[in-house]
Amino acid sequence: REPRSVLAEFGVALPDDARISVWDSTSEARYMVLPIRPAGTSGMTAEELAGLVTLNGLIGTALV
Repeated sequence: REPRSVLAEFGVALPDDARISVWDSTSEARYMVLPIRPAGTSGMTAEELAGLVTLNGLIGTALV
């Protein structure tokens, strides 16, 4: 009911203008969280960017 509060428990604080949608996964539907591109990474290769990704970033409980 309060996704911002849950994220705060993981130490994640999103800007007030960030939209949060909560979807339940089932055996027939899975959702992917796409992390916000970190500042200063515009010149990085795909391999360098992949090195920044964490499990928590992929599941949406940490900022990458």
